[in-house]
Amino acid sequence: DGSNANSVSMCNGASIQEGDDVSKVYNDCGSPSIVNNTFIEQVINSPNPPEIWIYQPSQYAPKVTLTFVEGKLQSIR
Repeated sequence: DGSNANSVSMCNGASIQEGDDVSKVYNDCGSPSIVNNTFIEQVINSPNPPEIWIYQPSQYAPKVTLTFVEGKLQSIR
């Protein structure tokens, strides 16, 4: 639906929220289904490109898109 969430419960019930460190998300959720660091819809003032991790918890569950900037979770969609 294009809306952002501040937090989401996924990955075996772990709560993931904006500001979380990339290592916390990886430890809680494991490897994402897809990693993309070539495109983002917003301007980021950072010398490092953002990373977009996409998780699809199950075949029928909607995808969850996490955007990391400078190693911190910036947004959840």
